[in-house]
Amino acid sequence: MRSLAPSDISGCAALILLAFALPSEAVTLRYSLKKGAEITYRVQVAGASLFRSPGEEKTEMKTQLEQTLRFRVTEVSPEGEMELEQQVLSGRLKIRAEGEEHQTPLPKGKARFKLSPLGKVSLLPPAEETPAEPAEEEGAAADLEPFSPLAGVFGFGSSAPEMDFLVACTFLPLPEKEVKPGDVWEEELEVKSPALSFFPGEQPERARLKVKSELLELTLLKGRKCARIRTRYELPLSSESPLEEAFKLTVSGKMVGEAEWHFDYENCCTPAASGSLQTALKMSLQLPPDFEAETSPELNGEFNQETALAMKANLKTTLLGR
Repeated sequence: MRSLAPSDISGCAALILLAFALPSEAVTLRYSLKKGAEITYRVQVAGASLFRSPGEEKTEMKTQLEQTLRFRVTEVSPEGEMELEQQVLSGRLKIRAEGEEHQTPLPKGKARFKLSPLGKVSLLPPAEETPAEPAEEEGAAADLEPFSPLAGVFGFGSSAPEMDFLVACTFLPLPEKEVKPGDVWEEELEVKSPALSFFPGEQPERARLKVKSELLELTLLKGRKCARIRTRYELPLSSESPLEEAFKLTVSGKMVGEAEWHFDYENCCTPAASGSLQTALKMSLQLPPDFEAETSPELNGEFNQETALAMKANLKTTLLGR
């Protein structure tokens, strides 16, 4: 019988340590952060979009975004719900379109939100003592909402905080029951569709964000006990202007995405995650017949301008400190 070599012994020892380090069957996944805890992330986005105008003209644009975000737990309720303050430590957005390149810093603002043990997010009103800091230089994107890791790129901001955190791969919905590899859980959240921002006035309609997650395996990542999770999500972006409006504007499309997370279930954070996102939108404008007859009789009531937007992006989130 062949004797064991030192490399065989070390390999066996590593397998034994891994077996003892990870749960054998099921695990409960929760966010449970203590007051004063801090988490710092770097979020990177590389995107490309194609816009087609009614005249069939096409405009291509490429974007690169990088933000460093710090989350600090300010309060924890007896039920385990956490209040967090998000601060943008640094950020830069680069846009290339029509052969020209523009680069601008992102605002270093602060925002507050609640996080439930199951990863559900809700906004809190801004604290008076933490106003957004002014932009560093002239031309900076001062109108972007500092709350969103992707503000100005995908256009969600405070209208859909769940979508912001999910797309940015920083917080994800967790299952209510313990899970084992192969288990699937689904979540459906109500968010204000970005498509509704095209229409004036209050828009009570809500879009349904569908999220489906699967626990792929329990593993170690740089010494951290992690649940490797794949998340797929879909958000319809369809709406129509109110009937009383003279101009009829119809928006149809959807956003689909997929991300893979390593969730450190002992330290309640994501050491690493990456994903992709695709969006397709069509916008159609129709004028009332009497308006068409007065301005353009040759159209004979067939005026219909349609524009289209296609966008895709790759995202990467890296834990810098916990």
